Amino acid sequence: MAADVKTAAIRCKSCNCRFDVPDGQKEVVCPECGQGWKMRWFRPGVGMIIAPLNWTQFQKEARRVQE
Repeated sequence: MAADVKTAAIRCKSCNCRFDVPDGQKEVVCPECGQGWKMRWFRPGVGMIIAPLNWTQFQKEARRVQE
């Protein structure tokens, strides 16, 4: 039997898609929109997105949506 890997359900701040992230992973990519995010973990199973991997690309995408 494989070891149980704890995951956390995270919501992308770009497209609002919810996806599972393995515990302790420092960088994640949304499977829906492809946006990369930096993660912060408080304890096993509890984490949050803190920043995009590439601020320049994130701002460029955000401006395109607003136009």
